[in-house]
Amino acid sequence: MAPSTPLTAATAASYSLSIRTVSGGLAFCIYSEEPSLQILRQGLLEASAGSPSVYTRLQELYYEHEFLSYPFRRVTLYYEPEKATLAPSELLLDGQDELWISPHSEEASGSGAPEKSYLRYTLPDETKTFVLSWSREALQFLRRTLLIIEPLPYFAPILEERRDRGRSEQGRELLLLLREGAIDLFLLSEGELLGYNSFALVSSLEAKVLAGEAVFYAFSFWRHFVLEGSTDRITIGYPVEGMEASIRLLEAAAHETRELLSPYIAQITQLSYRSLPQAPEAPSPTAH
Repeated sequence: MAPSTPLTAATAASYSLSIRTVSGGLAFCIYSEEPSLQILRQGLLEASAGSPSVYTRLQELYYEHEFLSYPFRRVTLYYEPEKATLAPSELLLDGQDELWISPHSEEASGSGAPEKSYLRYTLPDETKTFVLSWSREALQFLRRTLLIIEPLPYFAPILEERRDRGRSEQGRELLLLLREGAIDLFLLSEGELLGYNSFALVSSLEAKVLAGEAVFYAFSFWRHFVLEGSTDRITIGYPVEGMEASIRLLEAAAHETRELLSPYIAQITQLSYRSLPQAPEAPSPTAH
């Protein structure tokens, strides 16, 4: 059931906004958390084909859709990092995050490349922190527009969900998340994150091509950590937020990846994942 109070600039403080950048637009969800999670409005806003960067797409959509700039109680940004690495939290120093991703920075060399913002995401109850890069222009625009915003990597919700699930399971899990233009790999063991890597994927409209690349990187990761095909497992995820054509392609690529891996790995799960909040499913009616 949707909250009864309509959304206006005056009532926005009663709601939270979560947004996720996707190629071609912006997925959003406006919701109330009291007394329980209730979705007021959600959807996908498409930018024009002439918006080549995440910054220009956000700029266009925020000017076109006034409600995005309302003074919400809380705004969470889920972004797809351009680069990322996993580091021990105790080794991170203020102002040095860039060196974990780009030891020989393009920005420092004056190459004219777009400037990046370097962000952190520390795992709950862990001693490890993700260091991630994203468009500085886009982040500065959102901070000017919204004043208060919490940026999180798109994979934060699904990673936490798999960590929680893994605490009650034996063996190790390789979590493979497909997204447009990249693949992210996480190694989990009983809820602990042991390893991470990310790779760019070729731009292709063929699911088999993307699956072939995904299998190559999955096997490289698998061999590096000496996983066992009979006891360890792989979870292959594809997004449900984004442009319809992209979602269909990545779902097909996930299926092809599963088919290619199944002769070698006994336990393979394919699932869809989302970053934005989702209302809990209503209980099934009880038969009388």
